[in-house]
Amino acid sequence: MTICGASTSSGIISAACLNLPLNICYKPENMYLCGVIPSPKEPCLTELNHYRRPIVDQLSVAWE
Repeated sequence: MTICGASTSSGIISAACLNLPLNICYKPENMYLCGVIPSPKEPCLTELNHYRRPIVDQLSVAWE
């Protein structure tokens, strides 16, 4: 706890459709939320790969 209270943060893994025009492809309504990275600290690169692997596997199956 700090003087001003507890603080936490989390991250997201998102995807954008690049076939859309640039002025709308990054709007929230056109983004896909792939995953949420839990807090309280940022994961290192090897830990981040564990979050991305299931997403990549699902996209590979969808591509085929």
